[in-house]
Amino acid sequence: LYMGGTEVVRQAKECNLALERQTHDQQVGLMNCMAQNTLNTDHTLYSGVTRVSIDYKKYDEDMAKSHLFQSYTNTLWPDHDMFHSSDTICGSLMARSKAISGGPVYLSDSPKEFVSENIFPLIDNNGKIFRPAAPAVPTPESILTNPLQSGKAYRVYAPTGDEALSVICYNLNTSPAYREVESFVKREDYLLRESTGKSADSSCDSILAFNWEKQSAEVLNASEKKIKLSGFTDSLFHLCPIRKGWAVIGIQEKYLSPATVQILKRTTDKLILDVHCTGTLRIWTDSHGKQELRSIKRPAELK
Repeated sequence: LYMGGTEVVRQAKECNLALERQTHDQQVGLMNCMAQNTLNTDHTLYSGVTRVSIDYKKYDEDMAKSHLFQSYTNTLWPDHDMFHSSDTICGSLMARSKAISGGPVYLSDSPKEFVSENIFPLIDNNGKIFRPAAPAVPTPESILTNPLQSGKAYRVYAPTGDEALSVICYNLNTSPAYREVESFVKREDYLLRESTGKSADSSCDSILAFNWEKQSAEVLNASEKKIKLSGFTDSLFHLCPIRKGWAVIGIQEKYLSPATVQILKRTTDKLILDVHCTGTLRIWTDSHGKQELRSIKRPAELK
């Protein structure tokens, strides 16, 4: 709009500041769309949520891959943009990325095309979003790679709930030569919680890795757990510390299971939780040398 003028930087800056002041004075929420340039990011006085990527379009695999890469790499406090729950190529994958993003979640489907199994794992019965404690960002080995061309997996993480770390592994490669790549999760990943400002007490007994898709869990030992990613796919894990013989996973039907519970008290023989929604509560216990993954149906209705 200011092209060809003589004070375009000042004009653009003042326009941005005027919008910030007016929406703040009128108590109107502001989400900044396509505002990644420094004139915008340096002059957001009150608003924090900003679009962090190119558009995503239904059924466009390469655009979806680039969208995910940009969304995680550009994270300030992110708005990952909308998604289509009915996208048969990556509807569920996109839903999980919105869950871990820490940002708002909104759909572009026509209501008659809503796919409930890709929507309800995001929210409780009142529509409240289960969110991480901080936005997801790339793991250290993924920060300086281009996952569209590297031939490697791309990993992101976010602190979730009282004490867990959620990790998603992606295959975002666009070349057919890298249709299958190998990724991993490891015990040391849990310490990434500290980089988000959240505690990661390394004195826990061990770390439990809960595979959300398979609904299975295993204790992480000194070696990495290898993961095969074939095609445009993802793999979501929750790393939960084992303390006093317990690991708390949360409601298994929700993408961010650890965000669905609050740990109130834990002793070697008692675990007290505040469970935020109904569903199947998953906990891991090591009692008298016997290790098992337990399920409790609809725990929010239990007295």
